[in-house]
Amino acid sequence: RGRRIILLRFVQWFFTTPTMLYLYSIVSSISRFELTVAMVLDAVMVVMGFFASWCHPPINLISLLISFSAFFIIVRAINHMMGLAIEDSSPQGVQYSRALVWARLFMTL
Repeated sequence: RGRRIILLRFVQWFFTTPTMLYLYSIVSSISRFELTVAMVLDAVMVVMGFFASWCHPPINLISLLISFSAFFIIVRAINHMMGLAIEDSSPQGVQYSRALVWARLFMTL
């Protein structure tokens, strides 16, 4: 379609974003099932994003819709993980808790 697809970018995202989700799960008390669902949806997001870049209409629009839907669920999972981390650390003080609230806001934008 006239534009170059950088395959390496998708390969990097396929490994780095699940790693990020795993690291977030370490600081929160999220269940293994919730983490697995988020990681599977992350893989779906990356693969469908690749197909959205590679295919022609209407397949690319369907792939894009699936990718965005998976992304939305992943962002909600990250928000949930950060919320659990804030709840777990609340006894350490109000200032620390406020800092984590701002970090949560920044991470989910």
